[in-house]
Amino acid sequence: MMHWFHALLPREERFFDLFAKHSAVVAAGAKALRGMLEGGDAVDRYCKAVMEREQDADNITREVLIAVRRSFIGGTSGSRMRRMRATTGCAAAADTAGAAG
Repeated sequence: MMHWFHALLPREERFFDLFAKHSAVVAAGAKALRGMLEGGDAVDRYCKAVMEREQDADNITREVLIAVRRSFIGGTSGSRMRRMRATTGCAAAADTAGAAG
């Protein structure tokens, strides 16, 4: 009965790991930003750390977007669309999703 739901789930299982990694990088960036805003002799060091964490976060975001594309767009084959159509009865939704790839 829930076959349609499983058909929509990503095949890429790294999403949760990537989101956890991203949140850790954002937290580290926030700490560095706080240190930078406090001023003092360490402003340059904290500024560099903020920039590095931003780059790290951008890299993780890129990984997530590539994984999304691979799982949902590039991985949506014609046979998968036909299976979704058959199990949900939503031919219009499956046709629209298939046209996106």
